[in-house]
Amino acid sequence: MIIRWSKRLLTIIFFLYITGIVCLNFKPLTLTTHPVLLKSLILGQNKGYILPGSEFEIFRPYLPRNGRFSVIFDEPFAQNKSIQHRLWNAQNYLCPLILNHDPAEELALVLCSDESSASKRLNATHYTWLKQINPGAGIARKQV
Repeated sequence: MIIRWSKRLLTIIFFLYITGIVCLNFKPLTLTTHPVLLKSLILGQNKGYILPGSEFEIFRPYLPRNGRFSVIFDEPFAQNKSIQHRLWNAQNYLCPLILNHDPAEELALVLCSDESSASKRLNATHYTWLKQINPGAGIARKQV
């Protein structure tokens, strides 16, 4: 009888000890993001989050819903890693369009830093402006 009570007493002491350790070492939850942004993310609203590739939204009204396009940057695709990431962001945002980094398609998105570099790249790749949206950015057609 005494052994049974001593086992129960040891069990109670053990669990009280563990509970004390947990309570004394418990740290309050700290949010790593702002609560308004976290709530908008959970609810599926876009308040404060910038989607990768959203700068390509200006091209959507001038593009068909699907098809293949070339993409022309300031310099050729393989020479710069940041250009690769920019192309991947554009591909992700403009999906289901298929973007080709080689200037082989009939239509091309031109994404250059200024108008002079865009005209140089268009001449080098044999494209002409179809719709210039910004200086250095727009849609071009392959010359025949």
